Amino acid sequence: MARLVIENEDEGVKIPYLCLIDSGADETVSFASIGLDLRLDFKNCPKGKIGGLAGDLIVYRKKINVIINGYEEKIPLEVLWIANKQFDPNTDFTFMIGRKVFFEKFDVTFQESKKKFYLKPV
Repeated sequence: MARLVIENEDEGVKIPYLCLIDSGADETVSFASIGLDLRLDFKNCPKGKIGGLAGDLIVYRKKINVIINGYEEKIPLEVLWIANKQFDPNTDFTFMIGRKVFFEKFDVTFQESKKKFYLKPV
């Protein structure tokens, strides 16, 4: 897990979240309810469906900036914001960071024996 600062530049909101880096996922996913905490507006966002363990989920596509502790560069990530499932802190991750864009900006090394991972800017 990584601590990332998620930013909504339009509203001047920055909130740190503990995020799962998911090397098996292409897309980055979060919950629309978390997006509302960031004061994101989903009115004009493209809407779609994704399938998963919880069945079909309705999602909005919207970009945000991500700031990683220790790095200055803001990374624009397109996020799929789940609209038809509420975030449950007991079972859900706030953000699941997929390979798209994030893995293009960083070489990610998982060191299973030490339960750590390392990020190196590309």
